[in-house]
Amino acid sequence: MKKILFLIFIFTLAFNSVFSQELNCKVTVISPTVQMSNKQIFNSMQQSVWQFMNTRKWTSNQYEAIEKIECNLQIEITSMNADIFTAKLQINSLRPVFGSNYKSILFNHLDADCGFNYVEFQQMEFQENANISNLTSLLAFYAYYIIGIDYDTYALEGGTTHFTKAQAIANLNVNQPGWEPNAGSSSSRNRYYLIENAINSRYKPIREAYYQYHRFGLDEMYKDVDKGREAITLSIKLLEPVFAVMPNAMFLKVFFNAKYSELAEIYKKAPVTDRNKMVELLKRLDPGNATSYEKIKDT
Repeated sequence: MKKILFLIFIFTLAFNSVFSQELNCKVTVISPTVQMSNKQIFNSMQQSVWQFMNTRKWTSNQYEAIEKIECNLQIEITSMNADIFTAKLQINSLRPVFGSNYKSILFNHLDADCGFNYVEFQQMEFQENANISNLTSLLAFYAYYIIGIDYDTYALEGGTTHFTKAQAIANLNVNQPGWEPNAGSSSSRNRYYLIENAINSRYKPIREAYYQYHRFGLDEMYKDVDKGREAITLSIKLLEPVFAVMPNAMFLKVFFNAKYSELAEIYKKAPVTDRNKMVELLKRLDPGNATSYEKIKDT
């Protein structure tokens, strides 16, 4: 009987994983600076986080395996004291491009201020509108954020529902480190502002740029490279009004952190005149990656 129940559990888990859940999230937990002889707890944490991200249903939509959102989550444990951990979280997500085998990076973010409790083998619980675990709140926040950005690339502001859920999690944790609305300090690039920018109407041009860039840019390149590139140029120009008012907006940084290498490749084969114009525009909007854009001229 136990064997039958176990097989039913495995079948149910596999069925849900293939036909329901939205994320295909690769999880790694590393601890290069933590001095301890037995690091089995980090293996357990890795498995627990993987199961939480990949077997929970985050939306009401049905996904087949090929439709799952590919993402990578690396948790670097920097210190621990009993069941209290501090960590850095590196997370990225990818989107397939229509008519090709290419996958475009949508989100590439380092969260260097993560603190949470974790007890080995304890079930990881999460409830919307309730903060019952700082670890699952952190993971759910990024799950919804990833889904929100992904949906934004298929429909104009298509990710609003999921961004709203991420914002609700941020609001529940508003007094905790990494979540505080403390503009003007180093914390102004934390999770609170990450989601505030995505929801705030003043940054709508960035969300439109995500949509135009992918749906009419990358997705069209398989049949007309020049037309696709032109759409991408127009999407980048949508960012200019935001830059003029809020040049240090976190949402701008999020966009370019994901796209700067790809943009450099896209414009390497553009006509010389267009190439030079875009280099100057990109360097102005994203000065932190100016060196990468300058290399476009060398091709």
